[in-house]
Amino acid sequence: MISLEKQIEILADLSINYQDNLIEHGGWAEFFRENDLALPFCALLYLQLTAWHPDYRKASQMEILVRKTFYALCDELQIERGRKHLSLPDMFRQSPNEDVWVVDDAILIGSVEA
Repeated sequence: MISLEKQIEILADLSINYQDNLIEHGGWAEFFRENDLALPFCALLYLQLTAWHPDYRKASQMEILVRKTFYALCDELQIERGRKHLSLPDMFRQSPNEDVWVVDDAILIGSVEA
């Protein structure tokens, strides 16, 4: 199982580096609308603009939201939830989702036109 810290890192990367492109070109607006609390929270934590005291992490509502959002990301990408994902680009590489593909470690978003 992937750690909560790694889930936060991956979700922050998604929010900071990919959200605009995925909404504009990949049709992910609903995903970001449904996860509009956990994604910004993860970004703020990752950028160290807020703190999450360890005493409040365990079994908190926010931990549950972060984990649910991570699982929703796995479902959106159509990849296994329980696998230890190394990074968001790693998750994109594994995804059969046709709206996201990787070329030479660059993440491209949208549909491939022939």
